[in-house]
Amino acid sequence: MMGSSKNTAGKRVFDNVYNFPQDSQSLADDLWDAYVTRAGTSGDRGLIPPGQLRDGIVFRETDTGLIYLRHAGDWSLVGGRTPVAIMRRTNAALTLGNNTYGDISATAAWTSTYDGTRGFGTYSNGLPVTVPGEYEVFWSMWLNASAGGLVGIGVNQTGTPGGNALHAIDHVTFRTIALGNASARVRLAAADKLTLWGYGEGGAHAVRGATSLEPMHWGARWIAP
Repeated sequence: MMGSSKNTAGKRVFDNVYNFPQDSQSLADDLWDAYVTRAGTSGDRGLIPPGQLRDGIVFRETDTGLIYLRHAGDWSLVGGRTPVAIMRRTNAALTLGNNTYGDISATAAWTSTYDGTRGFGTYSNGLPVTVPGEYEVFWSMWLNASAGGLVGIGVNQTGTPGGNALHAIDHVTFRTIALGNASARVRLAAADKLTLWGYGEGGAHAVRGATSLEPMHWGARWIAP
């Protein structure tokens, strides 16, 4: 057997010099990689024959960039291009509810940072989840108001939910200006929808429109299976 090395693409390149035991180990490593790793589209992952499925297989989805591990008879997302979405404020009018929680997730009021989200469905008055797991949800808010309010993130909430139904709920506190931010961890399932809710204390408080200097945003990022 000839000696070998890998080129910049990771492909094995053979020469005519045999080095023992290094070359034997290289061959064993290649066989191990072929045994435990797979790659293909997200659809291909579902087409692996049952007889080839076993705990410990790693599958890289070429269309999504996600990496899955086969564990306890199921696939678990473990890395790669995991979901993240940061929605920044536009100049569309937006107000908190007047002494009640109001949905402030209107599509016109938010646009994705750098014009892209990753791993979520298309934004439609909220963020549709496509990948289950534990997420960090977060928000940062600035009001045109002389009083404060409350803001939080709901999961599959409609109508006028109470604060106990929201995650990362916290005050937008008035001092010289009305500012607030918060984050929390929450377990989400595929097809869950995240929405942003606000409560105006004593009035319907306008949420400031975008400027280049204001860190007005909300969103979520995947953390763990």
